[in-house]
Amino acid sequence: MLRRRLAVLLWILPSFAFAQFNDAEQFSRTFELGQTLIYSFRPEEALKEFNDAFTIAARMKKRIRMGRSLLGAAQAQWYLGRNTNAIDTIKQGLQYLGDPGNDKNLLNEKLFGLRVLSNIYDANGDYENAFITTTEALSYYKKGGDQQNHLLTLVQMGNLYRNVGEYPAAGRYYEEAEKLSPQPREYSYRELYHQKGRLYTERGLFDSALICYTRALPGHPNPKAIYVRIAENYWRQNKPEKARKYFMLIFRKTKFLEDSQIFTPALIGLGKIYLKWGQTDSALKVSLRAFELASLKRARQNKRDASLLLSEIYSNLGDSGRAFYYYREYVVLKDSVLSSQFKGHVYAFIRKAEEAEHASQVKLLRWTVIGLIVLGGLSLFILLLRTNNEKLKMRQRAGELEMQALRAQMNPHFIFNCLSAINHFILKNETEKASSYLTRFSRLIRLVLVNSGKSTISLEEELDMLKLYLDMEQLRFTNAFDYYIAYDDNVKPAMIEVPSFILQPFCENAIWHGLLHKDGKGKLDIRFQLDKNSLVCTITDNGIGREKAAVLKSGSKEKTDSFGHKLTTERIVLFNKGVRNIESFSIDDLVDKNGEAAGTRVTIRIHNKIKND
Repeated sequence: MLRRRLAVLLWILPSFAFAQFNDAEQFSRTFELGQTLIYSFRPEEALKEFNDAFTIAARMKKRIRMGRSLLGAAQAQWYLGRNTNAIDTIKQGLQYLGDPGNDKNLLNEKLFGLRVLSNIYDANGDYENAFITTTEALSYYKKGGDQQNHLLTLVQMGNLYRNVGEYPAAGRYYEEAEKLSPQPREYSYRELYHQKGRLYTERGLFDSALICYTRALPGHPNPKAIYVRIAENYWRQNKPEKARKYFMLIFRKTKFLEDSQIFTPALIGLGKIYLKWGQTDSALKVSLRAFELASLKRARQNKRDASLLLSEIYSNLGDSGRAFYYYREYVVLKDSVLSSQFKGHVYAFIRKAEEAEHASQVKLLRWTVIGLIVLGGLSLFILLLRTNNEKLKMRQRAGELEMQALRAQMNPHFIFNCLSAINHFILKNETEKASSYLTRFSRLIRLVLVNSGKSTISLEEELDMLKLYLDMEQLRFTNAFDYYIAYDDNVKPAMIEVPSFILQPFCENAIWHGLLHKDGKGKLDIRFQLDKNSLVCTITDNGIGREKAAVLKSGSKEKTDSFGHKLTTERIVLFNKGVRNIESFSIDDLVDKNGEAAGTRVTIRIHNKIKND
């Protein structure tokens, strides 16, 4: 019996050892393949290999190998733009690695993980955590560590100082990295001169920047990262043709288009060039793609830049509503990035103070505190000034829109038509109609002028002006249409504030483009109801519909939409600004039971403001 047990044991132990040996060999092959793929900028394939390596290491219950696999997977996720996942993965990997102690190999793994983590924080605009992580990595070099990791960490610290505008400090770290003598074509060499080129570009030293980029290109497995920087360099020199040439190189023969650090800035750069050249459709197409990708990857800086560009494009297209929407996105993102940069400034200031601590600890502490107070006060003042400036711009824009709305409502074309109608009645000896029309016209002008100085008026006052306008149109186009105004019992027109001159342009569109072209008598139905914190107005007509109206319009001299309609749409967006979950404006085509056009319904949502007596 004992012999049998010994025989079984002797058979199992070699099998177990052989399985462990196979797992170790398989792990090495899989992990090394992942590293090769990541260095070749093939992150999707690398991520699979690192995940497989982690599975093997977990089966072997080797925590350090599990940690190394997670660090590699995190780097691949970062290259793919999955920054949130990458941060979680790398933190877990660092936990598996534990305290490196005197183990130099493990120390280098730890340094690599901290450096990549700092890079991801940097890409997210989280400069405070990026500074903290890079500082921790540099502190490990007192215990040892390889030259490449040390050099790349110095470069990363220089990048952080550059990103918060501390250019002299950034230059010092790049110089310190250069002293480690990286070899041409190595990754550390390429990264150093890539980042030095960015520093020179931001400082306006364009020729020096191009020299650095030229050094960074040889041996680079993904030169498109450098092409972006060269293109940006030429754009800053006002050489759009050369910039476009390098931007276009990024989109040729590549499978790695979804890297937000390369693809999105290239799209934004192309958008700026197309806009400069007046190619608005092309600019809009690439800018919308950039905004979509930046939103997907949660890249705040890229999303900020895409928002500003889209605001400019829509402004050029005359779409004020979308232009304002993207400008508001830009302001929010800009403040968010500036807030992160301010935190980075504070940490950078503290770090520089710590570096100079040996000079005079007491004196330095006092000046550090004073400097922080001054810096904080100055930053707060700048933020308040910027906020007030944005509010002032919005108030100015609102005022401009209100004056434009007044001019649109009282434009010469409208006045000419009214006077022509009066003249027509006089020539036909229809004195009563002429008198009635003239009375309504003079009253409407008086109300418009009285309310022109108000940003809001009561719904009751708005309806008085609207009824006068509709009565005039009814009198002018005899029996062309009837109109009806109704509102729910809980709607108190005298107690609700709305922007002035807000309804007439929608009704004008319904009459002129829908009802006047209809066979038979038209009907215009205007209804109001309260929905939570919104006043909902629906303007429904039984006209010919938008499709037929567009055909008629294309054959007439009047090629553009009502100016008042565009202004009104933008003013509603402005009025509702800051109100979440409210769609300011929508339009629906109505059809009958046979599927034929049966009119149009416009729905307007206005944030409900109670009028104070």
